[in-house]
Amino acid sequence: MPWFENLLACFTHEQIPSAPAPTPARELYKAAGCFFTDGRYFLAGYQPHKNRPRISGIGGGRKPSEIVIYTALRETIEELFHIKYVSRSMIVEITKVISIGRLVENGPYSNLVLTFDDLALIMQTLARLQAVSPLFDTFPTTITELLFNRTVSADAEISHLALLPCVKGIVICHSLLRDIEMVVASSQ
Repeated sequence: MPWFENLLACFTHEQIPSAPAPTPARELYKAAGCFFTDGRYFLAGYQPHKNRPRISGIGGGRKPSEIVIYTALRETIEELFHIKYVSRSMIVEITKVISIGRLVENGPYSNLVLTFDDLALIMQTLARLQAVSPLFDTFPTTITELLFNRTVSADAEISHLALLPCVKGIVICHSLLRDIEMVVASSQ
């Protein structure tokens, strides 16, 4: 299936599965991530290595004995910056500067809802802690640097980042998808 059909499947109204039933309180979450938004836009990433490549949120699987906030922040750092090891001290420093927002559960997946200002504080904290990312020449401290200075890496879980509108039932126009395919093909 061409990449644009995968993209279409992510946004076509008919392709969006209904939300799973709420997870019983006694069941542990299986994965978590951070959902960065200002209410108008949210941060998303393209995951090319999935069985069916797709645009999704930022996050991933829980490690044994992790609490949800730790998983959400660790996975976010790993995916946004392609950092292989995220220390507990990094997470502790980040929790000191952000305001822990609300936690939204979708079945076994939990989203920590944060603002773009929180994202900037996370990046500034990581830069202060001298974090190094193979995707950036200089560690980003603003969302503009995060989006526009990021190198595309074939082995990164998320290859591209984007801001998408917070609207219900997003549908991508087939003509736009064909235009995107032509533009991308002509630039290669």
